[in-house]
Amino acid sequence: MNLDDIVAKVLSAGALLGGIAAMLGATRSRRAGVKADEREARKVEAEQRRDTIADRDALIETLQEDVKELRDRVDRLDDFLRAERDYNRVLLDHIYRNGGTPPPRGTVR
Repeated sequence: MNLDDIVAKVLSAGALLGGIAAMLGATRSRRAGVKADEREARKVEAEQRRDTIADRDALIETLQEDVKELRDRVDRLDDFLRAERDYNRVLLDHIYRNGGTPPPRGTVR
């Protein structure tokens, strides 16, 4: 037996095993009542679900970045409003004490 005969027999055996596996899969699917079209439809549905999950995850990531940016902006606005309120208190205090020229901005006690 030469090398060509061995390779041919190995390839034949592989093809035979592949055919047997395909027949067993088809038989199992037939017993389960699943047709080839249904298997393909389920495969497409699973791929679409994976795509939908990936799109959802990307959207969630984008929304989380947006929320972080908005929180940072709200924090800056809170700091600004706090400074404005503090300065307004200084101005009101200055007015009630009958002060002259209003104190410069940034004079907070």
